[in-house]
Amino acid sequence: MNKKLLRAITYTVLFVALMIALKTIDVRMVSRTNSTVGLYAINEGVFELLGESKIWNLITKLLGVFSILVGLSFAAKGIIQLIKRKSLKRVDHTLIVLGCFYILLPVLYILFEKVGLNLRPIIEEGKTVAEPSFPSSHVFLISSIFLTAPVAFKQMIKDPATVKWITIICYIIVAVSAFGRLAAGVHWLTDVIGGLLLAMIYTALFEYVLDIS
Repeated sequence: MNKKLLRAITYTVLFVALMIALKTIDVRMVSRTNSTVGLYAINEGVFELLGESKIWNLITKLLGVFSILVGLSFAAKGIIQLIKRKSLKRVDHTLIVLGCFYILLPVLYILFEKVGLNLRPIIEEGKTVAEPSFPSSHVFLISSIFLTAPVAFKQMIKDPATVKWITIICYIIVAVSAFGRLAAGVHWLTDVIGGLLLAMIYTALFEYVLDIS
């Protein structure tokens, strides 16, 4: 079996296992939100350790906007190539595949915003109830873009050193966004892990499709 497809399957199994664990293991009531969450001891322990931070909330929201701009930059590059080369067949194959995957991102983002296995650790300012939080759609969006971007750049840029530094920067952004959502206090640890797993599934499938298409 193709290694990239096997990775996607493995991450999917882990994601499903996490969902099952959230519904069956150490499920307790969260008094702040009058809702329940699974793996309570771990989730609540991390929340109490990091607390809430408006600064981190702002930082991660800005990273979310930045990730969208990066995605749009790839789209713009593809559109410019299409205009100049006057044929979709002459547009870089990587950009076409990446564009197809990016089209799905807003659909999945909205879906995860509305449907979740548990609610946020807190009721955010201006809200009357806690919103769905699993998986973290914010982490999923940012991680999906900044994990697929290095794969695309590797196909488009010939200088290995440049690709290496771009990859490092992308991974740092993913790590900061994941930690930031926890430090902001708006997500449980399992929400963030779920968002990362989904992004890893997404990236593995992107690499797989890129290889076979």
